[in-house]
Amino acid sequence: MAAVVIEPGKLEIQDLPVPGLGKNDVLVKVASCGVCGSDVHAFEGNHFRTTYPRVLGHEFSGVVAEIGSGVTNFKCGDRVCAETNIPCGVCKICNSGLPHLCKSVIVIGFNADGGYAQYVKVPADNLIPVPHNMTLDQATLTQPLGVGYKAVVDHSCVEEGTTVAVLGAGPIGLGAIATASARGGNVIAIDLFEHKLKTAKKMGAMEVINGKEEDVVSKVLELTDGHGVDAVFECAGGDQDVTIQQATQIVRRRGEVIVVGTFGKKGARVRMNDLRAGEITIKGTRGQYKKYAPCLEMVSNGQIDVMPMLTHTVSLENTLRGIELMAGKTNQQVIKVLLKPND
Repeated sequence: MAAVVIEPGKLEIQDLPVPGLGKNDVLVKVASCGVCGSDVHAFEGNHFRTTYPRVLGHEFSGVVAEIGSGVTNFKCGDRVCAETNIPCGVCKICNSGLPHLCKSVIVIGFNADGGYAQYVKVPADNLIPVPHNMTLDQATLTQPLGVGYKAVVDHSCVEEGTTVAVLGAGPIGLGAIATASARGGNVIAIDLFEHKLKTAKKMGAMEVINGKEEDVVSKVLELTDGHGVDAVFECAGGDQDVTIQQATQIVRRRGEVIVVGTFGKKGARVRMNDLRAGEITIKGTRGQYKKYAPCLEMVSNGQIDVMPMLTHTVSLENTLRGIELMAGKTNQQVIKVLLKPND
């Protein structure tokens, strides 16, 4: 059984055959799969890489159910999660050590079938073992943590004593908050919803600002004695440009703005004079390629608790409900939804 997006806006639960395996593939029985904001875009027809019909789902963990004839590093019963980028391996970008930026990349859940199903096929080289002291739900939630982790660790200056602002306290923003806090940063979380700000506090934010109730720029400057923060992580995205403009106004001179959120088709205006006058660096980051292992370790050893971000679980039959929850089409206080295909 799988939830299949037949075409944008149309989803059906179908009894599909179990995927056949190549010699280097592994069949994973899915324990849980995260419903991501990118899945909402894909369902609506607004994700550039998605082809249809498609089984979505790129954040999943489960148990090995079958292995291909050439697989030697996994066995049936192993608990695993998956790196879902499958690069071509031969282009200039791949050969320069940046395979996640490969223009021909196959991404499980977008242009290959993913984890909104009872079973998913994954190349053995893309699997990561889940530590014995972690639940599979924790492993699934490590994927959005990894996006925030990559932004903080690979693209920023965050270390002990660094001042940090995170715009947007959804799953990705919470991952950035947790990682920056674990590295000793002093984190200010900014969002429009109190339930997200409460969760941000649980995951390491020292200060929170509700953008509906306070002027974000004035408050951040007040908290930083007028200097601004060392690093800003824009994790909101969407069809707006308020947050990216706020980012350039709350970062210190010679500070850095890391764009993590995905913006809509309208684009987002950047205050170029702020960048020039303040000698501000602005960077982009995408995905969490090769960040599962360090994030699994941080969760396993108790440095980061990912469970506060989980607010809802749904069955395979209620996949559409899960998408609606993540799309904000209900009156629920939602942060992260997990789909349970085999429950």
